[in-house]
Amino acid sequence: MPMRLALSLVLLFAPLQAWAAPNADAIYRITSDEERRIQKGEIIVHVEDNDEPIKRTLVTGLVDAPPEVVYPIYTDFESYPELFKSARSSEVLKRDGNVLTCKVVMDFPWPLGSRWVSNYTYMDPENTSFTFKKFEGSVRLYEGALKVLPEGNSRSRVIYTAKVDPALPVPAWLVNMISATYFPMAIQRVRDKVGKPGTTSKK
Repeated sequence: MPMRLALSLVLLFAPLQAWAAPNADAIYRITSDEERRIQKGEIIVHVEDNDEPIKRTLVTGLVDAPPEVVYPIYTDFESYPELFKSARSSEVLKRDGNVLTCKVVMDFPWPLGSRWVSNYTYMDPENTSFTFKKFEGSVRLYEGALKVLPEGNSRSRVIYTAKVDPALPVPAWLVNMISATYFPMAIQRVRDKVGKPGTTSKK
């Protein structure tokens, strides 16, 4: 992994280390084989390997547009229902400098119904990143981060990690499987918006 990318990962995810398990650093490591696959268009999925029931999931992939195009798509939170089908509504309740108070209502297939979460989102536009963490809602857990890095002159590398427990009446292993299946959509939907298809691979 290039030194610049490794340093960016450390700086981005340092605030999350207090929430993660001691061996959580492994989730951020991209092997040389995975890097080759990323360059070919795959979205790589890593799931945290620890004893906690709900795992942190990380997805990494490229988008065929520069960060100045990609980052504003991710930070247009009120347009999330147009981008992500699971978001029934998304609104910014308050802006205090680079700290946003957001509320999202998520729909799940019948008979699971909907869940909502209010979170603090900490914007870092200079580094084209943000972190978020729940402070109230019907979900049990909702925290994570997103970073957009330049990849050459016209592409972006998107790194998204989150740990989510929507309090569904299903076992933890199924929640983790759902996260690993659906989190790549955080990259794929933006690819679709800018016109770049791709594939997904899980570790």
